Amino acid sequence: AACMLRAAKVMAAGLKGGDRIVKIDKERIADLQEYMEVLDELRPGQVVEVAYIRDGAEHTVKVKLGISHRN
Repeated sequence: AACMLRAAKVMAAGLKGGDRIVKIDKERIADLQEYMEVLDELRPGQVVEVAYIRDGAEHTVKVKLGISHRN
């Protein structure tokens, strides 16, 4: 099963609409393709550190991965 950062979990972790994810567990994220590739290597239930940009500043938060229902 693929992993995803579910909107509810991300919002509960403190991310907001407009925040740009730039790293997941030290793996740089430049675009949606890289985001999906990094998540495909992780496991549901795993806790990862997510770095994001808000208002020009980088922040980090820990997020527990959910299960993706995409094929």
